[in-house]
Amino acid sequence: MSSSPPSEKVSAPRSQRYTDQQLRTAEKRIQQFQERCFRLAVTEAMGKGKEPKDPADYELVASRLATIKGQCGIFDYVPHEKQRIFHEAKCKIKLFQGGNQSGKTTCAIVEMLEWALGVQLHNGEPKLHPITGEQINPAHLRMAYEVDDFVNKVGEVIIAKIKELVPWDAVVVKADRIQGGAIHKLTFYTGATLKFLSYDQKVNKHEGFTWDAVFFDEPPPRWAFIAAFRGTMRRNSPMFFAMTPISEPWIQEELVENPCAQRLTSYDQIDELDTHSYLMVEVSLYEIDHLPEEEKEAFINSLTEEEKAARVYGRALHLQGRVFKSYTDRSRQFTDERLEEISAACGVHWSEWPWGQIVDPHDRRPYAVLWFVVSPRDEIMFVREWPEFDFYSVKNCQNKVDDYVAIFEELEAATFVHPPSWRRMDPRFGRTPKATTNTTLQEEFAARGLVYDCDFTDDQLLETGHHKINKRLDDDQILVHESCFNLHKAFLNYVRDDHVRDDGSKPAKEGKTSVKEKHKDFIDCVRYCLEDNVEWHEPFRGGIQSYELPPGGMLGRRF
Repeated sequence: MSSSPPSEKVSAPRSQRYTDQQLRTAEKRIQQFQERCFRLAVTEAMGKGKEPKDPADYELVASRLATIKGQCGIFDYVPHEKQRIFHEAKCKIKLFQGGNQSGKTTCAIVEMLEWALGVQLHNGEPKLHPITGEQINPAHLRMAYEVDDFVNKVGEVIIAKIKELVPWDAVVVKADRIQGGAIHKLTFYTGATLKFLSYDQKVNKHEGFTWDAVFFDEPPPRWAFIAAFRGTMRRNSPMFFAMTPISEPWIQEELVENPCAQRLTSYDQIDELDTHSYLMVEVSLYEIDHLPEEEKEAFINSLTEEEKAARVYGRALHLQGRVFKSYTDRSRQFTDERLEEISAACGVHWSEWPWGQIVDPHDRRPYAVLWFVVSPRDEIMFVREWPEFDFYSVKNCQNKVDDYVAIFEELEAATFVHPPSWRRMDPRFGRTPKATTNTTLQEEFAARGLVYDCDFTDDQLLETGHHKINKRLDDDQILVHESCFNLHKAFLNYVRDDHVRDDGSKPAKEGKTSVKEKHKDFIDCVRYCLEDNVEWHEPFRGGIQSYELPPGGMLGRRF
């Protein structure tokens, strides 16, 4: 299974990595495993309760023991570099994203077995808890293995792989079955148990457990992850993912893009992790050398370009229809320090640059709001956003117009030194009269001193707005402050609908861009920003009571 060249990082000697007690315990557990294999050979050769007595008996036992040793595939397991990172990383969440046949399932099952038996059988070393650092005691250990298809995946993949790696009858003392015969729980000779759960079960089947470790085979729905995560909290237990990322976009949004996430490409980087880290490893099919090249090429050639991203390179399939592909992770973000550097280079501090606000209102959810400045080089730099928490996690917001006015005034007073050059609002929402008062949202804000431009047209195809944004991105003319979490997430996850439908159906209208509604709010704000000319003009300087708008601008607030 070895595929990647060995890392230059050399592990410390065993005597430095483990205590004498840990090494002795590991040795005893290996001897216990070997004794289990020998007793199985005796039972199968002689019959239950009988012992070998003569040379012929011993020869029969030796023959049977050789067969059982042949079932110990775990002794032949040599992890490639990404698998080694997965096994040895000391952190809460470990995510192995790989294409087909990349070794992810084998890696996860080896990890599970070595938890169950309390020792790393593949290299003879102690098995330590990745968070506490203590040696794992398998007695009474409770583990979960969650799959996408209970009947087929458990029997045909997980159980089959366990039998490839260890002698089943030597390590499993009890296999509980549900009606219909499918195995749902294993008990190992050490006392450890493994419970199988499926994403197609009812939610309540996943609740109420306390786990020492949880394994996910293929992407779980978010509710399954939350139930499992809750079950790991009491014992500070780790969670392991082994998957081809062809579904469940939330994993990309909440785990891969989490501030705790670290994507490692080399074993040399493993010391960068801490116990709060989310480990991400991606394995390409091209990195695997145990498959015949002609078989790999035939499989790869059968895939579409977007399928290759997930099934060959282990990248999230749901992002292959991304509208803004040039916006990559962190590539367009800037810090306060960088903003000060740009200000110094321009000769005008950024707080004196022309700035604007864009609002995308909603009835029940929070408004999506962006503030931007325009640099002397006509770069649009989004410096603040509201809400300053995860917009997508809030389903109901009770804020009224007065509440939003107070929020906007407080943030703007703390950020800018002169009035805005642009205030824009979603024209459809802003100009639609309320049934109860017959007033528009635009009029309600204007009555409180905030005058929004809703006169620009938004009836063009989305594709036109997307083109404008992409053109600005390609020219490095759109930048996002590192604090604008929601806008950053939107740029990374805004995808065309025709690339993510499970049934392969096309958009409703040919020739018209169709996009997923999720993550659209903040992108709409960017579109509104670019609907009319937004460019540098001379800044306003102190003592301004009112001001003339630049060409292409809009009515601003009078201070």
